[in-house]
Amino acid sequence: MLVNTFLPLPEFITGNILWLAKKGFAITLFLIGTDLSLKVIKTVGIKSVLFGVILWAFISILSFIVITVF
Repeated sequence: MLVNTFLPLPEFITGNILWLAKKGFAITLFLIGTDLSLKVIKTVGIKSVLFGVILWAFISILSFIVITVF
């Protein structure tokens, strides 16, 4: 945030930019880690990718519940 160094911006603007930057970075790392590209996603189809993400979330939540309860 070079601009923020020289020009003080309101907190709500810098906070939103920081949040967006962190989310973009996380998505980029996810795509690099899974070796996905736009070409692959278009080939496979958005339904398959969405199904995989929903399945991943379901398994993660279920695992968390099992670990914390038992």
